[in-house]
Amino acid sequence: MYDQQNDFIPVDQFGPLTHHKECIRLPEHVVVQWISKQDDIFKLSHLLHEPYIGIDCEWRPSFSKFDQTPPSIFQISGAKISFIIDLLSLKDSPDLDSMLSSIFTNPASTIAAFSFEGDILKFQTELPNMGFYKHFKNFIDLQQYAAEIYPELAKSGIGKVSLTLLGKTMCKNAQMSNWERRPLSKAQMHYAALDAQILVQIVRILEQKGQESGKLIQAFIKEVAEQPPQQQLAQSSSLCATDSAGSTASVSPAVPEEQKILGFIPSPGLTPEMKSQGFIVDKYLITIGKLLIEKGHDCLIIESEDHSIMIAQALKDNRVVLTNSLKMQKKLEPHPCGFLNFKAPRFSQFKELCEYFGIDNTSDPK
Repeated sequence: MYDQQNDFIPVDQFGPLTHHKECIRLPEHVVVQWISKQDDIFKLSHLLHEPYIGIDCEWRPSFSKFDQTPPSIFQISGAKISFIIDLLSLKDSPDLDSMLSSIFTNPASTIAAFSFEGDILKFQTELPNMGFYKHFKNFIDLQQYAAEIYPELAKSGIGKVSLTLLGKTMCKNAQMSNWERRPLSKAQMHYAALDAQILVQIVRILEQKGQESGKLIQAFIKEVAEQPPQQQLAQSSSLCATDSAGSTASVSPAVPEEQKILGFIPSPGLTPEMKSQGFIVDKYLITIGKLLIEKGHDCLIIESEDHSIMIAQALKDNRVVLTNSLKMQKKLEPHPCGFLNFKAPRFSQFKELCEYFGIDNTSDPK
């Protein structure tokens, strides 16, 4: 007799792509809406009065160096409604661009994201006709804020953060699915909606914990804006940040070279030509790994937390190791290794890595 509990692949349903009950589900009160037509864009105006808005983006995984994958969907959610926007259909829509820009520059709302630098990089290269991602009036990176309140969560993924704050982890089985399929499966719809809505849940909990610990959320909310037109993001990846007091400073200011926070630091034995040997990254640099693959470079992603597995594979294949762990870099000496400084924004890390190895960091001609 068929037993669903023994089925290796769960039946498609609106929920986590797993039979384990300890995974988070989208709250029943949250309405999910699919936005794929021009006539649907006005519905996003419901978010204009939300105090916190969660955002995320998904694209089809790339397993070939010749396979460039544009953003497939963009998720944006309030507390009670979660929108999934079909970027394959609306990627050049000026109405969508205008609506999202209005939401992101609304002083009444704070945009919450989780390690969003990789998504920004994807938008820069794949959405040249859109500008909504270039200016956020109030923006907070929940990965950084969570680490301030819970130091043990430094550099942790959304799964571990949700387990700590909500008591359950988030099922990530749908993350590597085909986001270009239409229609999306029920499991994909659930994952996409939850991926943005859970950020609203998390930011509210962190706000309360911040008040209790004296690390008020207002101190971590920044205005993020692209610099003037002559310094386009596609060329410099420079952003301006304004704190809650209203003072403005550049994330990549014109300071003496020795005072700059370097995003990529090569080991003594590493040379640009070694990119032909291929790269290897761990789970903490999965976004960097995906971007390298999409740029046409051989990159192996090791998702195990056991660093000895990554080290053994790197030595076996003679791959260039990319890591944000100084301890691992030292352990690997004299093996070629590149250190991605976690103190620098992810887009700066990738930009400097590309500059060092001579990798084209612009989008391919359409």
